[in-house]
Amino acid sequence: WREGSHMESTQRWRWLGAEFTIIVLRVLSALLVDTWIKEREHAERAAEYRERVVADLNTDVKEMTARMDYYERIREFGLAVLDVYEGRAQMSDFDLMFAAFNAAEEWGFSPESSTFTDMQSTGHLALVGDLQLRLGLARYYREMGARSTVWSPPSAFREVARGIIPNQLQASIHQQCNEVAADITLMSARAGPGRDQPCQLNPAEFDVAAAAERLRTHPTAAELLRYRVSQLRVAVDLFQNQRAIAEDLLKQLQDSQ
Repeated sequence: WREGSHMESTQRWRWLGAEFTIIVLRVLSALLVDTWIKEREHAERAAEYRERVVADLNTDVKEMTARMDYYERIREFGLAVLDVYEGRAQMSDFDLMFAAFNAAEEWGFSPESSTFTDMQSTGHLALVGDLQLRLGLARYYREMGARSTVWSPPSAFREVARGIIPNQLQASIHQQCNEVAADITLMSARAGPGRDQPCQLNPAEFDVAAAAERLRTHPTAAELLRYRVSQLRVAVDLFQNQRAIAEDLLKQLQDSQ
């Protein structure tokens, strides 16, 4: 009887041991599956953010390149008007109005930072595994924010010029040259403003003699334009520097995949 009871007890412990092993294996399997799922979700989220950051940086590169070309061209108009103010060149009344209008043009710029802001607010910056890359992105967007007031040229000359140039001429430039104003394919003012204009304005249709005289003799216009032209040069240099940083970050993102 004792031997049978001992065998039965041994079998019971073996059964409990097997049952315990199965339970442990099931728990471990569940934990492994859960860990795998979380790691997969982590990897997918990191890849999604990477794609979004790359898209944002590519947008910045494209937009900064466009602004650099835009600012260089309106700066040329500004330099041409300065040549008139400083006695190095002469310009017809219409050409002066046209060049001054374009020298006062603006095209705002806002960096695409929505993804980085999202990663900051949700605590997902750590998904960028490379610490140096993470610091580089933070520095890039911090500098973008700090320079937000430099992306746009000073508006004082714009206010003076747009207050003098006849509304009829301004409206005609906007209506007939709106595509030109968008991509700045206007001729260089130094090459002869008013000649071969893509927007085909007819100078004879506009009475600008009095306005041109007011602009020529305005007490502060030359000084304001000189400052605007110098700041346009600064803005282009800043755009060039930030674009180089964005392109380097794009390369790092590609290499770290």
